[in-house]
Amino acid sequence: MRALLLLSALASSAAAQEGGEQPRSMTSADLREAGSFGVGLGLGTFLVPISGSALHGFYSFKKDLQLELQLWGGTFDGKDIIDKEPTVRLDHLDLKGSLAQFRLKYFVGNSFYVAGAFGSRRIEFDLQASNILGDMVRTELESDAVFAGIAIGNTWTFGSGFFIGGEWVAVSVPLASEFSSETTETSASSTPTDLTDLQAEAEDSAKDLGEVTTLGLATLYLGWQF
Repeated sequence: MRALLLLSALASSAAAQEGGEQPRSMTSADLREAGSFGVGLGLGTFLVPISGSALHGFYSFKKDLQLELQLWGGTFDGKDIIDKEPTVRLDHLDLKGSLAQFRLKYFVGNSFYVAGAFGSRRIEFDLQASNILGDMVRTELESDAVFAGIAIGNTWTFGSGFFIGGEWVAVSVPLASEFSSETTETSASSTPTDLTDLQAEAEDSAKDLGEVTTLGLATLYLGWQF
């Protein structure tokens, strides 16, 4: 009888030890190792209304703190963002945006993060228009700003090192801005009023984009941690 009790106790002890040796499932927080690097690609509306793609890289100081560099670029057809006279034909109004920023990302829990940012952004306008008389004008506008920002999102990391995430909202507040305008081509010795009015409207839009708080919405990214 005593032998049976002893064998039963030994079996229970061995089962408990085996159960304890089984590794638990690792979370994204566990896999964000201190001292690791990561690189990835991004896609989405990074500077409303401009969408594009990004390259980014990061270094993890701790599993809940990362330093990140992001480089964004994209384009937008801006024909609908300014008003024009009925006599004017807007041949094109192309917007090109770029953004470079350093960010500190602090993770709360498993995957959710809050990021603080500092960087620069540029929005370039390429406008060409003509009127019913055949007059034509082409103007290039440029708006630059230094900004501080904040963003929230989630990043999920897998055992292979692959990660995927979404940044739901990013806010960029300009600290300083500059604006420039240059008429690069015209077919008339003096630009007609209807075209100068269009130029003025485009300049106002470009200045506003440089001076106002802008948003990034629902940008997605993926990459590899090593």
